[in-house]
Amino acid sequence: MAECSDILLVQADQRCDHAPGLAEALAAQGLSLARSDEPFVTPDVPSRTRAVVVTDLIAPRCLRALREATSIGARTALLLDGLTEARNTFDNPRAPESFLRPAPVDLVLAGGLSDVRVLRAMGNDAVATGLPRVDAAFPEPLPLPDGPRVLVATANTPAFDAGGRSALLQALVELREAAEWARVPLLWRLTDGLDDALGVTSDRRSLREVLASVSAVVTTPSTLMLESMRAGRPTAVLHASSSPLWHAAAWVWQPVEGRSEGPASAIPGPPSGLQRWVDAPDRLLRQLARPTAEQLRRQDESLRWLDASAEGTPSADLVADALRCLLDRPASDEPRPVPRVERLPKPVPRAEGRTRVVSIVTFDDTPLGGVTSASQRLGRAFVEDPSHGFDHRTLLVAWDSPNAHKAERLLDAQTDLCVVDRTEPMHRILEHVRRAVERLEPEILIPNHGDPAWMVAQQLRFTGVRCVGSGLTDDGYYREMLLHREWDGAIAGSEAIAAWLQPLAGDRPFATVIRGVPSSPIPRPVPMQGPLELAYVGRVVQPQKRVMDLVPLARELSRRGVQARLHIVGEGAALPALRRALASEPMAGVEVVFHGWLTEDEVLAFYEGIDASVLMSDAEGTCMSILGAMAFGVVPAMTRTESGVAAYVEDGVSGLLADVGDPVGMAERLAWLAQDRARIAAIGAEAHRRVTSVRTIEQLAAETAALLREVMGRPLGNSTSNSRPSAAGLTPLEPWRWADGATPDAEDEAAWARSWLEEAGCRSVGIGAFEAGDDAVFVPAGCCVPEGVPGGVTVVRSDTGDCRDELIPHARRLLLRGCSRIAVFGAGPHTQRRRGAFDDPSIPIVGVIDDDPPATGMLFGLPVVPVDRAIAELRPDGVILSSDNWESVLWDRTAPLRAAGVHVARIYTEDVIGDASAQAEARPVALSEA
Repeated sequence: MAECSDILLVQADQRCDHAPGLAEALAAQGLSLARSDEPFVTPDVPSRTRAVVVTDLIAPRCLRALREATSIGARTALLLDGLTEARNTFDNPRAPESFLRPAPVDLVLAGGLSDVRVLRAMGNDAVATGLPRVDAAFPEPLPLPDGPRVLVATANTPAFDAGGRSALLQALVELREAAEWARVPLLWRLTDGLDDALGVTSDRRSLREVLASVSAVVTTPSTLMLESMRAGRPTAVLHASSSPLWHAAAWVWQPVEGRSEGPASAIPGPPSGLQRWVDAPDRLLRQLARPTAEQLRRQDESLRWLDASAEGTPSADLVADALRCLLDRPASDEPRPVPRVERLPKPVPRAEGRTRVVSIVTFDDTPLGGVTSASQRLGRAFVEDPSHGFDHRTLLVAWDSPNAHKAERLLDAQTDLCVVDRTEPMHRILEHVRRAVERLEPEILIPNHGDPAWMVAQQLRFTGVRCVGSGLTDDGYYREMLLHREWDGAIAGSEAIAAWLQPLAGDRPFATVIRGVPSSPIPRPVPMQGPLELAYVGRVVQPQKRVMDLVPLARELSRRGVQARLHIVGEGAALPALRRALASEPMAGVEVVFHGWLTEDEVLAFYEGIDASVLMSDAEGTCMSILGAMAFGVVPAMTRTESGVAAYVEDGVSGLLADVGDPVGMAERLAWLAQDRARIAAIGAEAHRRVTSVRTIEQLAAETAALLREVMGRPLGNSTSNSRPSAAGLTPLEPWRWADGATPDAEDEAAWARSWLEEAGCRSVGIGAFEAGDDAVFVPAGCCVPEGVPGGVTVVRSDTGDCRDELIPHARRLLLRGCSRIAVFGAGPHTQRRRGAFDDPSIPIVGVIDDDPPATGMLFGLPVVPVDRAIAELRPDGVILSSDNWESVLWDRTAPLRAAGVHVARIYTEDVIGDASAQAEARPVALSEA
């Protein structure tokens, strides 16, 4: 919980500290600062807070903090995290409508007069303060290296559409060619896979190290303009867009024609004479290699226009001055409304004569994956053959709203999108998802996975909507969902899944449906020379997919001398960690190419050039990427999982198999494959034959339709007329996913629970107490279950989903072993959502261990240090491993600590306490995303 201070600073995430030195600058003015930097913790705004400062207007946690500030009459401010750029303001699909036009705050703290002019033109009250993070990083110019060398860099999001990306890539090609002709060496720092597309290697050192090694910079419009100027580097802007350029630069190269018209063009640009345009890349590079005194003078003037702190006053002091003045203002009678991130689909009436089926797919980082693809293919198949009698829609539910824009490319005539605000209490999120589902008027719901989908499906069963469960992979998650929820029929994704799901079904309709995939009429032709072309296609995540196993796989292929190219197609939470790990060490002979998100048609064309599709998962159902690859004659290389694909893969005949968690074994099988190009063709041809001879999309549609007809032909098994109420629609199975802490409106939550229980058939609902005749009791947050509640009465606890205290029992076990200085290993969401031990004064937590610490170096006010510095800086005698997906890796990393006598507590294994008697090889791995 945030301490009660004058000002609360809320950052969107921990990747960057946007306010170094601000606490000290405010203290000098007699003001106190509290911070909320943890991205997986809902910020709390104490009632006596005088001002709330946010660093982002897209992150739900920042918007929530602004709403709470408005409700208590506190002032609000936006501390910009960079320069205001036209494309990011008007074209960014992540940004809300009318982004910054104006911002929903009392004051915007901008970099310089250039941004102030732009922001005021958009209706904001803005003041120039500089950017504290840039000021702290580059307080003075860096020494120049010997000889000319130019850094070419792109913004974090270099383009917002395919056309913009193509134009930028072409400009980079021209720049590279010009550098070769002009004999100017280049250093690259490209983003979003542009380095792979260009065939260059990006320098991943810290920005300060990179700038210290170059004499000049060419960058797309971004805050790097300011950072490189502050570092004393001649800085040019590569503007591969027709949008306006709002900021001054002594060199601008715009390799596209014309200027766009529209709202952005009405915003004032820099003063006349500051911006100078260069007409050719070779001339640009020559001027940067040997800038004139006049050009450097113009850059100095541009810098003063961009950065108010360039004159010598620290940016933190300028921000503190602006906030002091803001607090002295009278409160606004009409504060600007803060936008909400929620979104509902448009109502879609049912198709006449056909049963409406809605398949719900929730997603965090990306909507891509086999579940989405299979659901959309089924919808298209029912449209193409209406005789099945079903109208099937896919509802994508964006659980992490800043990633909702990624679903836009998937929306079509049968696909809709719902966006939720995960900072809201659980009951409000469920209300929102339920409204989204009801707009589609379903008669059958397929919840697929995730608490929001399943809980809404449970609620709607009491209104007559049937629920069809599905086992998508052979792991405990789906067993738990299907065991503790109620449903009217079920689909197993493979024979292995059917083995445990069919007994749960009992006499309810049940079917095993193997997904169908598009296929080529003949296997792909295999060239008789060239490197082994490998591909991972799917969600880039560690849970289930184990994508980090691709790192030792590539390393072992290199050690064995295999010439290979590993293609990574997809996106997900582990993508940054995977990029870093694969780039951290040289692997001779193995090239890695990141392609990002490809459409379904692009993936099908991509398979034509791939020899083997690699999958390292620990559990699967019917993996769409492997089946799809086989359907084109690509060799499947997968782990031995009980899945729907395993039935088609015979090691050495129709594919390659290795044990789960054995990337060295997989590398051995791939090395064997690489020895003989004819072998690749033969195994690929057999894979193609086995898949295309038995599975088609038409079969998928026919088998699914048969099950759905059976479900509709039976009486609803749990309606208000024939079944007692159930709490399944109110009780989450994944409490850690929901907003932490009690709902701000307990009466609203209690009314919602009463309404739902009455809809489910309860005649009398007690709130916080039980009386004779009650057939359900709702227990508010912080209250105990009333005594004397008889069996058979439904008991529902508050929907807070609060798992904050889950680390406490493990900490107490360490205390019983005599520990007095406890550290928590892992700074990611697992720890942030279980922060109760940090709030408990009886538990002596001295810090956090993580190999990728937050930019602030702090978590909940405690230091975060890498494991190799933990003993020296934290001096722990006990450590809790706070991660589920990465626990085994953390255990390996703590071998030196255990050797030093530190007790280590594991949460998810039976051997919960380890010491020096259990040793393992230690290897650095970044774990903040665990």
